[in-house]
Amino acid sequence: MEERGDLKAASKFYKLLLVRFPDSPYAEEASFQLAYIKLLRKDFVGAFAGFLSFERRFPGSSLIPLAEFHMGKALYALKHFYGAEERFSKFLDLAPRHRLAPEAWLDLGLCRLALDRTREAADIFWYILRNFPESPVRRRAAFSLGELYFNSGKFYLAIGAFRRAAEGEPDSLSDEALLYIERARYKLGQYKDPIDPAREFVRKYPQRPLAGELQVEIGRYYEEGRDLDRAMEAYRRVLASPRWKAQHPKALLGIARCLKRRGRAEEAVAVLETLIEEYSGREVLEALLMRASLYRGLEAIDKAVDDYEGILDRTGGKGRFALEALRGLGICYETLGRWSEAAGAYGRILEDFPEVPDRAKVTLKLAEAYIQAGEPVRALDALRKGLEEPLDPSERARLLVRAGELATELGEWEEAREHFREALGCGVRKERAEALLGLARLALARGDTAEALPFLRGALEDGSEEAGRLLGRLLGEHRP
Repeated sequence: MEERGDLKAASKFYKLLLVRFPDSPYAEEASFQLAYIKLLRKDFVGAFAGFLSFERRFPGSSLIPLAEFHMGKALYALKHFYGAEERFSKFLDLAPRHRLAPEAWLDLGLCRLALDRTREAADIFWYILRNFPESPVRRRAAFSLGELYFNSGKFYLAIGAFRRAAEGEPDSLSDEALLYIERARYKLGQYKDPIDPAREFVRKYPQRPLAGELQVEIGRYYEEGRDLDRAMEAYRRVLASPRWKAQHPKALLGIARCLKRRGRAEEAVAVLETLIEEYSGREVLEALLMRASLYRGLEAIDKAVDDYEGILDRTGGKGRFALEALRGLGICYETLGRWSEAAGAYGRILEDFPEVPDRAKVTLKLAEAYIQAGEPVRALDALRKGLEEPLDPSERARLLVRAGELATELGEWEEAREHFREALGCGVRKERAEALLGLARLALARGDTAEALPFLRGALEDGSEEAGRLLGRLLGEHRP
């Protein structure tokens, strides 16, 4: 079961064995494997506890060295570097010639590097290079040594280490090592432009897997620098290369962004349509979002709605793309005057995305949608609910003022007064003026001009033009 990858079934089997046959000769292996399964499932706390329990239960086991090694792995994943260092050292003391010894040395070096003991880490990486020339760990040690030298400003030494890491068959590690060599040359002044290391890598190693990614990065570099001609040239080079097919969606997105910046919206839409029809994955969701935005600019609102709804269907209404689609739908429904549907979109944001950072802003948009839909009571309820959440003073003041205004319109004068007075305590000048104006209107509604006047004067001092007009009218009416 474990070999087939069915870790849940294997774990259940080992637990059952230990419960039914605690004294079985297989209990030792079962206890070890239970802890190891937790490590494989990335339950690092549970794995460490499991191996610790194993050592206490079977102190004479031949698996003790391996338990130490795996406890080191668990602690390293938890960033408990001192503890991990201790476990890897113990493993090497117990089993210095074990097949995992080179990896334990590498992990020990990485612990010391994480603890900022760079000289000790470098010594360990060099020890691996000298003593384990045939181990696959050797290249990883060379790469870590190269990073250490690069980050220390020792660029010639870094180049030497990265050359060792790049030896052998092409893979992601050798690609990264070769790119680091170009970056080190840039640091040494051999290149002028920050993007030159990526450009040189693509020129020297066009067949490498990383080359296509870097060509897209080159396009982004020029795009961010607003050199759109060179950006589009870089993206088109990606599209022209069959070996970089995995990067074609990103290149199409890049071309669409450049066209959008140039105001060529219809051409951008055509590029995005190609992407949406021919590819799948994250880039298609980005393309749908961008196309919907372009449709809004072209006043093709119904088409934008279709794209946003398509995103919700593809994502199941979850994740960043779904959130952005709901925002877009709300705006589209507002434009179309479909206020109940706009309220539905904003309500879904608040319900399905509790961590959204601008909840106060969304709550205000929800309330306004309800008002436009002829449902002021639901609007006030939405604001009340929003005020129950933790808000910064500015957000709270905005919601309080709007709730006070709505409560006034609905004849809930006592509630309105409470909202306006609380808004005054938030210390936000703009909302303070609106709150004072709201209190003045409440006083005037009761016919209490004397109470209204100081509120109006305070609102006028805080910049309210409406307060000035009301004050002028009142004072004019009371002149003899």
